[in-house]
Amino acid sequence: MEQEILEELKLKGKLFKLMRRLQSIEVKDDYTLACVFGNGESKIADIKPYLQSEVFKPLIDKTIFNQIKNKGNYVAWLNDEIDLSADTLWHIGEEVDMGTLESK
Repeated sequence: MEQEILEELKLKGKLFKLMRRLQSIEVKDDYTLACVFGNGESKIADIKPYLQSEVFKPLIDKTIFNQIKNKGNYVAWLNDEIDLSADTLWHIGEEVDMGTLESK
């Protein structure tokens, strides 16, 4: 079974933190992503603020936004041309109860 993502790893006397992993991701109608992380934590990440950036503008097209791929440590669109890390999604996400992650 996958270990807690933020476990501390000591290597040659240095302390490292492992990246979070995404267990699952679900696209919502309002440019948000329902994320379940490897540790079981659930969050809703609002992607709308990113759509103002030139690099994320193609995601305004919901057909493209809906083609998200879960790559474990990050999510990607357009063959990895656009991506967001699991850590970013965790930091911008708001904690939710698993029961509230039903499809809209």
